[in-house]
Amino acid sequence: MPNNGSQEIAGRVLTPATEPSYPAFLDYLQTKEGHELASRVLALIEALQKSTTEASADQKKREIEFQHNTARLGMKLSTAAVTAIVVTAGVLAWHGKLDATIATLMATLFGYFLGKHGR
Repeated sequence: MPNNGSQEIAGRVLTPATEPSYPAFLDYLQTKEGHELASRVLALIEALQKSTTEASADQKKREIEFQHNTARLGMKLSTAAVTAIVVTAGVLAWHGKLDATIATLMATLFGYFLGKHGR
């Protein structure tokens, strides 16, 4: 390498007057090794993007399945509660023990459970 302020890059001697306006890294990327390095870096970035996209889609799928299962469980519990209220009201009425206070409480609970499905 000469001492007059010039540099040797990719087999060329560059003086300060002929020095390119872009860094030496771009010269390196134009070589076979540089091209291979750039290809590997791009392949890594593409693989990372693909795995992130797949993980995001998988997470969204699991979230939807969880919401569906939660909604089904809520419907089953509401159905069981409404059935229990109706059966209890029928048994109490059969035995003559259904008074106004119990009927009001049961009707309120019945309306609450039926109203939950409308949300």
